[in-house]
Amino acid sequence: MFRHLIKYFPSVVTSAVFGVIILAALTRILPAQEYGLFALSTAAMMMLQAMFTQWFSLAIVRFYAASDDTQEQNNIIASIAVLFAIEILVVLAISVIVALTAFESNANRAIILLSFVYYAA
Repeated sequence: MFRHLIKYFPSVVTSAVFGVIILAALTRILPAQEYGLFALSTAAMMMLQAMFTQWFSLAIVRFYAASDDTQEQNNIIASIAVLFAIEILVVLAISVIVALTAFESNANRAIILLSFVYYAA
């Protein structure tokens, strides 16, 4: 168990550190109104992510753990990876549609797309 913790610890810490750095940079760069728009769009994308991907972890736990065949386990992981890529593309399409139709200013459009990049990373 401790080996697994050590293996995943760097990725968790790196993600948290970059999140804090991005937060600090965006609060300095963006005015309050635009940062609020960024926060709302990021929250909306996270809600979409929860709706589309919450079941990924359940599927992995259920089917991967139940399988003893290495080939079947590889197929499960490949299927989940493809579905995750499709989910990223769907959220990107929604982001682009919202950015192009809901906002008149290019700055607000850029903020929506920036929030997608933040979400996807």
